[in-house]
Amino acid sequence: MKKQKGPPKQRAAIMKLPTTGRPTDVLDNLARFVSETIGQKSVAKFYIGRTGDLDSAISRHKCDNIVTLFKAEKIQNVIKVESSLIELLIEDDKCANGKQRSVKERSGKPASYVYLAIWYDLSAISR
Repeated sequence: MKKQKGPPKQRAAIMKLPTTGRPTDVLDNLARFVSETIGQKSVAKFYIGRTGDLDSAISRHKCDNIVTLFKAEKIQNVIKVESSLIELLIEDDKCANGKQRSVKERSGKPASYVYLAIWYDLSAISR
């Protein structure tokens, strides 16, 4: 069996990402997906954010991976999903959001995505 190099594959096959819909309809599944993902030993740190420009988010965070979790046209829905996920996970030791609940979008584009930025502990992957 060939040993996989790099970070483990995300379990996005469980649900189609990014998901869409009303926050109340998608939050439970998103929370479960994020919890399973960040619970992996190989995940050193994570950040939950919102953006209108995924390329700038990747560049800004300098993370190993970004998973687009949610997409919506209404900013209120994006804010609701982002803030709910942060509130649920803010106390996790791996959470890089600090004690802030939400951050203003920096790209200048309307935020239409909620994402999970991930940094891996590469030493944990090879074990």
